[in-house]
Amino acid sequence: MARPHFDPTINFGHLFIALGMIIGGAGGAITVYVSISATTSAHEQRIVQLEKKTDLLPTLSEQQRVNVTNIDQLRLITTDIAKSNKQIVDTLTGIRVDLAKLQGQLSPLSLPEKSAQ
Repeated sequence: MARPHFDPTINFGHLFIALGMIIGGAGGAITVYVSISATTSAHEQRIVQLEKKTDLLPTLSEQQRVNVTNIDQLRLITTDIAKSNKQIVDTLTGIRVDLAKLQGQLSPLSLPEKSAQ
């Protein structure tokens, strides 16, 4: 059986493959660098936006406190209105009952009959 023979000579094909590997590796490295820089830039923009939003948080929480206070006041007003409405309905019901009693106590009015001419 023949043994493989190692030939130490370098030809054009070897150089061509080595050059292709170097170019491919450099291209990959450049692609990774550009991708990372674009991602970093996008993250930096998002961080700036989030920082702007966090600067507004004290103002927003104060506005929320004011809104909660306004909502509580509106709830008190609506419960007061509901109580007033119930009192008005009770009063009107009492008046209606009193009118019905008065109508029952009164004798029916007799209207004069029309005379035939």
